[in-house]
Amino acid sequence: MMRAIALVLLALLAGCGDLPQPFAGNPGATARRLSQPPPTRLAVVRPTNALLAQDAAAGFPATLADALAALEVPAISGPPRAGDWRLVLSVQEEGSDIVPLFTLFDQAGAQQGIQQGQKVAASLWRAGSAKTMHDVAVEAAPPSFSQLAPAASSCATCFSRSAQRAAK
Repeated sequence: MMRAIALVLLALLAGCGDLPQPFAGNPGATARRLSQPPPTRLAVVRPTNALLAQDAAAGFPATLADALAALEVPAISGPPRAGDWRLVLSVQEEGSDIVPLFTLFDQAGAQQGIQQGQKVAASLWRAGSAKTMHDVAVEAAPPSFSQLAPAASSCATCFSRSAQRAAK
C-alpha cells in the first residue's frame, strides 16, 4: 500500500516538470525564410524600353503571362499589386538582332535575376507581329524561370515546378 502511494506521488510530481522544447527560441535563418509566404502572383508589366510599337508593347505582357500560366506560374499582365513580384522586359541590340532581357523583381523592388531570351531579327521584333511576340513568349518562359529560380528562393518552388513541366 505504501508503495502504491509513493508511486502515485512520484507520478504526480513527474507531471510538474518541463518537457523538452527543441523548436522554442530562435528558429534559425531557414525558418525565417520559410515563414515568408511566396508571392501571390507574378505581374508581367508593360515594357517601356523594348523597341516595340505601342500595340505590340501593350499586347506582349498578356502573351507572356498566358505562356507562364500554361506552365502553372501564377502570372498576370498589368501593373503589380502589393506583394506581387514583377517581370520586366527590356532589350539589347546586337548588330541586326534584338536580344530580349527578362528581369525579375521581388515585392520590395530588388532585382532577383535576369535572363536573356533568344535573339530575334530586329526587323521582326520592331514589326511586333502577334506570331513573333507569341514565339518569343513561349520560348522565353521555361528557360527564363528555370534560370531565375535559384535567385528567387521564396519563389523557387513554383518556378522549378514550371521548368520541370516544360522539360517533359
